[in-house]
Amino acid sequence: MPNRLTTPKHLWTEAMRTGLCQVEDCKGDVKARGYCQKHYQQVRTHGQVLPSSRKKLCCRMKDRPAHCLAPGCETVKLQARWLCVRHYQQVRRHGKFVS
Repeated sequence: MPNRLTTPKHLWTEAMRTGLCQVEDCKGDVKARGYCQKHYQQVRTHGQVLPSSRKKLCCRMKDRPAHCLAPGCETVKLQARWLCVRHYQQVRRHGKFVS
């Protein structure tokens, strides 16, 4: 997949002809250089099209643990990174679990 604003002209002219964004699985209308508004801004800002976060989120939610990942902790309510509030704060402040 082309990812720079220096995309060869034949690729983005093809996208302009079809009227659809040149990014795979994107149905957006072409705004500039063969990209829809969303993907064109990503290329301008980051120099490439960013991976879709929706797919990653779905995969992560499916594999979500039932309780905190800290050894010996059975807390069901999770704060972030699959840790309860107590263990998340420990990792955030100290970089490890504190006994």
